[in-house]
Amino acid sequence: MTDVRRRATWPLLVAVVVIVVLLVAVVVVAVIGGRGAVRTSADVAVGGCVVVNDRGNDAVAVDAVGCTGDGMTFYVAARPTGRAGCPAVTDPARLAPDLRVELGGDAICLVPDLRQGRCYLLPAARDGSSAARRAARYERKGCSTVAGTADSPIYAVTRRADGATRVDCPAGQIGWGTGRPRPIAYCLTPTRAG
Repeated sequence: MTDVRRRATWPLLVAVVVIVVLLVAVVVVAVIGGRGAVRTSADVAVGGCVVVNDRGNDAVAVDAVGCTGDGMTFYVAARPTGRAGCPAVTDPARLAPDLRVELGGDAICLVPDLRQGRCYLLPAARDGSSAARRAARYERKGCSTVAGTADSPIYAVTRRADGATRVDCPAGQIGWGTGRPRPIAYCLTPTRAG
């Protein structure tokens, strides 16, 4: 009789193990679910991070990522409705002029996520490209890279101040900050050809 009972419980045990594994997989997908292709503004939260890649023909691909990556990431500062513009920053002409990326009727507003001690190519607003294409041209660079051009300067981040919208920078450096999605300010130094 115990042999029959043992044989009868074996399929039940296998079914329970399979269900537990599937539940764990669903939880993992839910936790990682904030990452991947962003097709509408609802696909990413304000304060989340994205990367923007140029796909050519004035189109970009936006992907949600973690905010601790080594590459060029952006914070999602806002998800404006309709044709509303992006929130102002403390000095938009310097670093992040209206980086509004259209997503099929929706939009997200982006703010660069820069790291102290690293260098970035930060395209100027006057280069004539759309905000989305300009965002795709932002790029992390090696700090020994030559200085860039007038429309695409390369800056070294000498200071990052989380919790502040303005920061006092030494002479020769540029201060930039924003209050969205959270207060953050930077001191930037233009790189020079070595």
